[in-house]
Amino acid sequence: MSEHYFNGAIMADESSSDKDIIVRVAWLYYIKELNQQQIAQRLSISRPKVQRLLERSRNQQIIQFYVKQPSENIELKTDKAHYSNMDLISHIAWLYYIKQLNQQEIADKLQISRPKVQRLLEKARDQEIIQFFIKHPNYNLFEIEREIVHKFRIRDALIVPEVMHHNEEKGKSIAQAGAAYFEMSTRSLDQEIIGIGWGETVAQVIDHFISTTDVNVRPATLIGGLNGHSNLSPHLTTAKLAVKMNMEFSQILSPAIVESRETASILKKEPSIASAIETGEKAKLLLISLGNLDRSSSIVTNGVIDATTYSRLREKGAVGEILGHFFNDKGVFIEDEIDSRVVGVSKRVFENRHNTIICVAEASKKRAILAALHAGLIDVLISDEETAKYILPEHKEKIDIHRAEEELMGK
Repeated sequence: MSEHYFNGAIMADESSSDKDIIVRVAWLYYIKELNQQQIAQRLSISRPKVQRLLERSRNQQIIQFYVKQPSENIELKTDKAHYSNMDLISHIAWLYYIKQLNQQEIADKLQISRPKVQRLLEKARDQEIIQFFIKHPNYNLFEIEREIVHKFRIRDALIVPEVMHHNEEKGKSIAQAGAAYFEMSTRSLDQEIIGIGWGETVAQVIDHFISTTDVNVRPATLIGGLNGHSNLSPHLTTAKLAVKMNMEFSQILSPAIVESRETASILKKEPSIASAIETGEKAKLLLISLGNLDRSSSIVTNGVIDATTYSRLREKGAVGEILGHFFNDKGVFIEDEIDSRVVGVSKRVFENRHNTIICVAEASKKRAILAALHAGLIDVLISDEETAKYILPEHKEKIDIHRAEEELMGK
């Protein structure tokens, strides 16, 4: 795995992103109160590396501490009998965070037990005697991610900073973030199936996926392919992933949407296709992208649906598509005859919220993203600042401040 991260996600050959992983680790440790082992597991790095990054956050003054109500000459007072309870808590917080003594050293110094030191440090946090400040513009994005998780009750969110304004560079950053998060998610599975959707974004995520043999999962396509557009097909994408994992894979060898329900019915009765669809519906982890529905959508420009179908779906209020199934601006699936022509997994896969669904999408699909969030179709959202502004209009000013800070810093 690469040593470079971007807003908590892995980036290749980007030394400027070194500070971002330090910020992410500091945020998880000091603000979210995860321990070092939990952070190591979440970011798929070693515990000693977490410890080193926390030390760097102190040395580079990325994390700053403020101890409220310290006593006069606090460093000279070592007899616990001279302290009020508040003084003792403040002094222990000062020794631990400012002087960087460990809990046992503090216990020995003040002649109290280590468990008591731990309890008083917890009180220092709870009573806000110790306060933490992170100096980095991307810190605001972490707060925005937390707001998205809270508002839509999803499992996680990752908002990629708009370092570059070109769509190509933005798409690359989102794909790199998605690849890092997806790779991390596969490590928690053992002998499970992971489902792969279609689309250019998903293909780019797999392109950036770091080859690994440390996972024991089986990739499977969730829908048939796009005829004549192999770069968007889940067949090629899933095959690439399987090679990178050195694992076997399952694929639905059929067009994604066929001409008639009769054709779809015949295909879905073919043993190999029926088996592949059944495998896809058992997936515990889904990597998918949403599609929007307008005349520039790939599903339209690539001829997957014709003009008549497009007009009919629009009249019914369709704003987005997920694995060949269309939904309105409330995220409710639209009943249409096209459903019977899809060769892939059914809508039931979205009813099982224990599945981890990772949505990687660009801002042009923001209306579809918002609808899917409202309907609970997304468990993990990976997108950009423009999307964050759209789905969190109440925090647009905070995001704009973050952008101004980055520009002032020359990013």
